[in-house]
Amino acid sequence: MITRDEVIAALDRVLDPELHRSIVALGMVGTVEVDGSRVAITIKLTVAGCPLKAEIQRRVSEAVAVLPGVEGVQVGLDTMTDAERAGVRDSIIGGPRKDSPFGADSRTTVILVASGKGGVGKSSVTCNLAVAMAEAGYSVGLLDADVYGYSVPRMMGADRQPVMMDDLIIPVESHGVRLMSIGFMTADDNPVIWRGPMLHKALTSFVTEVFWDDPDVLLVDLPPGTGDVSLSLAGLLPAAHVVVVTTPQLTAQRVARRAAALGYEGKWAIHPTQIEIANTVFSPSEKEIAYAKRIMEAMAEAQREGRGAVSMDGRLIDIASIKMAENLLRKIT
Repeated sequence: MITRDEVIAALDRVLDPELHRSIVALGMVGTVEVDGSRVAITIKLTVAGCPLKAEIQRRVSEAVAVLPGVEGVQVGLDTMTDAERAGVRDSIIGGPRKDSPFGADSRTTVILVASGKGGVGKSSVTCNLAVAMAEAGYSVGLLDADVYGYSVPRMMGADRQPVMMDDLIIPVESHGVRLMSIGFMTADDNPVIWRGPMLHKALTSFVTEVFWDDPDVLLVDLPPGTGDVSLSLAGLLPAAHVVVVTTPQLTAQRVARRAAALGYEGKWAIHPTQIEIANTVFSPSEKEIAYAKRIMEAMAEAQREGRGAVSMDGRLIDIASIKMAENLLRKIT
């Protein structure tokens, strides 16, 4: 006959889909009752109305149902108390933390994707790089710092709000990438009308109050130009690398070099060799140019159909993104 200890051992292998920790270690397992071949379990959600509660129920049910002697599993839901939720918060980040987790001694490789001009494919490149790196086995975060022109949520096919655990924001996950964007917190197509101080406050929150969980790589989609956002992130991400995306036209390249000059002028503590123009990272042979065109065609098609702009099925597009990611990581790590 199945025992309670065997059920707990099975639940210990179940990970929370957002926090990526054992639900037992997080204190999410409430009552566990064994009645012959039937098991009844209560799971304590970190917040009421958790958007992934159905996924948690499925994982728990499947983990217990495969145990020998189990013929039925019932999974009920409850909500943590304030004290229990505070305990979870402290356990995953080690207590109060308001400083940037991406300082000079951070294990995370931070990559800022910039452009001098808008409309050159910066966000498209950022999203596809993020997915390619995630598929290659890296843990990846993607911060949409383009507050006025946010597009990452739609490109990544993510439309739900992040979960708030007291003052800790749990990022939305899509295609294996953790995401944070002002677009998750405002109605679609509504403008963000903020002055510099509000921008700085929002970006500081996105860096210091989001549970990024020390990813291997953090990609940051910067807004075009060299304004307030770039200056704010200079202090929050002091060891960042910079990738500048541009189109081949001479005028666009000249504007892009102004964004690249941020690194030369010491706004980030980086060496000039860490600054790459996209045409260098992604060498423009005829074959690779064809790949790049396929990426842009796929982006346009996705936008017309109202779906996420990251392709998981078109292998040519995946090959192009993976090649870019491999070349980029080889140069800066």
